[in-house]
Amino acid sequence: MKSRKQANSIRIDDLLTKVDIKGGSKSKSDKIIFGAIKKPVTELRKLRFNMIEIVVSLLITLVVLLAVISLFDSGLTMNEDAHNRINAGDSMDQFLHQMTSRLEQDWNQAEAFPLEKPESNADP
Repeated sequence: MKSRKQANSIRIDDLLTKVDIKGGSKSKSDKIIFGAIKKPVTELRKLRFNMIEIVVSLLITLVVLLAVISLFDSGLTMNEDAHNRINAGDSMDQFLHQMTSRLEQDWNQAEAFPLEKPESNADP
């Protein structure tokens, strides 16, 4: 017994034997065969997208892209803040190492440190 897939499949040699290239079809049964060929085409026409569906999908894509692009600004700001903190930590580390080496050589350098916190020039 033929499976359903084999029963619905059309072999090219069957088409060539039932259709005369010069004179057209040889029998009436070829209409059934050509109808079977055209059936998937009509099913494809039902599956096409219409213009409204395409516009809606483009709008959804636009909204998602705008959301992603807006995240870049906050990400760049956070990256800049992190970079500034790293630079401040490196500068403080260098300062401490330099002052440690000076104090190891001469303890009189300890008097160079201020006893009070300096006031800032920025207005609050």
